[in-house]
Amino acid sequence: MGRLDTKVAVITGAASGIGGATVLRFAGEGASVVIADLNRNGGEAAVRGCRENAGNAVFQLTDASSEKDIKGAINRAIKEFGRLDVIYNNAGLGGTVGSDRSRRRSKATSTRALSTATV
Repeated sequence: MGRLDTKVAVITGAASGIGGATVLRFAGEGASVVIADLNRNGGEAAVRGCRENAGNAVFQLTDASSEKDIKGAINRAIKEFGRLDVIYNNAGLGGTVGSDRSRRRSKATSTRALSTATV
């Protein structure tokens, strides 16, 4: 029995790197996971990796700076798995020292999932 048995999670930025490793760990501990990312190929590969290791995951194309997309990922969790227990906001953008637009987008990416989930 895993520590996350019966839990449902949405993980943003989950197609690779720390997010991808988090997906594998959550699924390995029994969670059902929505892999929320802009990287379709990486997200679908992460789903395959989970399923090959008896995990339960689906991919949802998600821009973490978009409230609409975050709501879509939350709704996908509820549709696929019946509820949502955890949101892990791993998504982020590098290079925030650029233009005002890039700084605003980076901030939106960093805060959108949390603010959307609490509404």
